[in-house]
Amino acid sequence: MTDWKASIDQWRARHAVRTLRALSRPVVERASADLGSFPTDLLELYLCTNGLSKDAFVIFSIADDSDPKRTWNSVQRANRQGQTEVLVGYETDVTSRFLVIGQVAYERGALVERSTGALWFEDDEKLVHTNHSLEPFIDACLRDIDCA
Repeated sequence: MTDWKASIDQWRARHAVRTLRALSRPVVERASADLGSFPTDLLELYLCTNGLSKDAFVIFSIADDSDPKRTWNSVQRANRQGQTEVLVGYETDVTSRFLVIGQVAYERGALVERSTGALWFEDDEKLVHTNHSLEPFIDACLRDIDCA
């Protein structure tokens, strides 16, 4: 199990990651149920922070009615019919196979395959599978941004 609080603290110190306050378990679980179930590691991340970002890398927040300005680019909005096409760049909606959880660069999606929980990302207009779990995936993306 990932120690998300330690990882987030480390990312704040090393990469100046921006985070939002965590939401309550019932709010996170409701969003998960509405979107077809978050993988455990994503659900646990949301219990520690409502998304995170550094430059163009983003793990989308859960929409929060008490903070609509900062949670507008939410995981719910990203997975709404029609929104995904803009982010991931495909003519067909990918949300039946994937849950769009963020972006690795401007308009390049970070996705979770619904059936397996595997992480994928968009690179050069194709989807690429990664063997990383969520925490090392985020860490690698942040290191890549800092090296760019």
